[in-house]
Amino acid sequence: MPGPLSALQISMSDQTRTLLHSWVRRPKTPSGLVRRARALLLLEQGSRYTPTAKPIGLTERNLRKWARRFLDQGVAGLREQSRPGRAPVFSPQVALSVVKLACERPDQVGRSLSHWNCSELARQLKADGIVPSISIETIRGILQSHKLKPWRSHLWLSRDPCLAISSLPGKSSNSLNSTRGH
Repeated sequence: MPGPLSALQISMSDQTRTLLHSWVRRPKTPSGLVRRARALLLLEQGSRYTPTAKPIGLTERNLRKWARRFLDQGVAGLREQSRPGRAPVFSPQVALSVVKLACERPDQVGRSLSHWNCSELARQLKADGIVPSISIETIRGILQSHKLKPWRSHLWLSRDPCLAISSLPGKSSNSLNSTRGH
């Protein structure tokens, strides 16, 4: 005998059933959501929890949890809830310092570099006394979250923007004068 019937009986409207079937068939649906939808469709057809859970890839306990959420919240209950994650180790002020430093030219802070990289940024933050230590990966993560890539920026050796423009290939002094409005 497959076990007693559960008090959690799943029933759904045709619209909900159609939505769950579309989730199961759609290749871009997250796999966890597909598993939960497939399990609920089987439960609605009268399948019991224990024989349904194993082939789907869920434990019976998890299947019951998702069934309760579905009964309480509907289809929205099948989506993963956000999790708090790990608390940040560094304050937002440290992240601000990283971004500020990455946007400055290295020669403005006394470094003889053409551009910043993560290890040089970490060394400079330590030298400035902003942090006692910081990993290169932390620097990389902060820069990535702000979509910054200071190692890809090209810094002109000249501080005069007119000289920088005139040194571009194909730029003559006449074209430079026309860009100045002369």
